[in-house]
Amino acid sequence: MSLRVAVASSDGITVNEHFGKASRFLIFDIKYDLVELIEERNTIPICRTNGHVEEKIDETIKLISDCEVVLVSKIGMGPELALQGKGIKVFEISMEINKALERFTKFV
Repeated sequence: MSLRVAVASSDGITVNEHFGKASRFLIFDIKYDLVELIEERNTIPICRTNGHVEEKIDETIKLISDCEVVLVSKIGMGPELALQGKGIKVFEISMEINKALERFTKFV
């Protein structure tokens, strides 16, 4: 059994990006106790100074639609509900990526 996780991070070390402000997602596969970074997926942030660009929400969700879990520092209700509607679990956390992913190895 494996788990694919999308992580919103600006520095590659911590989960520190708001879903709507993320310009990239790091994609990890977790299988048993092994965690592997498989790729970095770039996106255009959906949050602007005057609100969200609604059509970009769907594009971002499609970009990470093969993931079962998304880790972000923050997320708005609309995008969170849209992700949940696709069966993707969302976790708001702010911590080192390796520590966050280590927690998921116990469930895979």
